[in-house]
Amino acid sequence: MHLGWSLDERPRWAVALVFQVVGASPGRPGAHRLEDAIAATGKARVPGVRFGGGEVRVTLLVKGADDVDATAAALAVVDSAVRQVPGVVLGDLLSHAARARPSGP
Repeated sequence: MHLGWSLDERPRWAVALVFQVVGASPGRPGAHRLEDAIAATGKARVPGVRFGGGEVRVTLLVKGADDVDATAAALAVVDSAVRQVPGVVLGDLLSHAARARPSGP
């Protein structure tokens, strides 16, 4: 069951994921489309996407019980969002990090 952001009492986590990009980089237009798709899931806030050097760095806020839960949530959000953006194909996860964020919007 998906709780709305404001109803989910779990802590907020800032998560950064770095993926290998498969094929040509879609550049800034692709980054904007992926940011919009991440936001549209309703499960993340403040998405940021940056392509460069055959990689893409995705940052977002998610709710999770701990860093592992937050990372899994972020991966699920990105997986769902990337399916909605033609021309963006992500490869291997190269690195990830999650840190707790103080409560707020």
